[in-house]
Amino acid sequence: MSALQDHSPPHRKWLLVHDHKQVLALFRTFRFWRWLAIAWLPAACAIGYRVWTDFAAAPVFGGAFISLGVTAILVQSLLRRMVISNVGVFLRESEPVRFWISNLLM
Repeated sequence: MSALQDHSPPHRKWLLVHDHKQVLALFRTFRFWRWLAIAWLPAACAIGYRVWTDFAAAPVFGGAFISLGVTAILVQSLLRRMVISNVGVFLRESEPVRFWISNLLM
């Protein structure tokens, strides 16, 4: 039985042992970058409109950086089917309501 299938509280800490390696491996996949581009497209259009109408460096670059970061966090949590926050680790299979609420409130 793998660590993702055993959802008891003592085994949840083992989900985080190699978490950075799992995220870095996800960032190397074409699937992640494809979904990131699709999810970030509305924000990119809004930033492009801001550049076209009234360019100001701080809002344009700040908005691009923040929206890209938030989009990357959401896409990686959706692809990994796991949300890790200060409240806890929520898996989409075992706690779907907490998983989706954590993604929506992010």
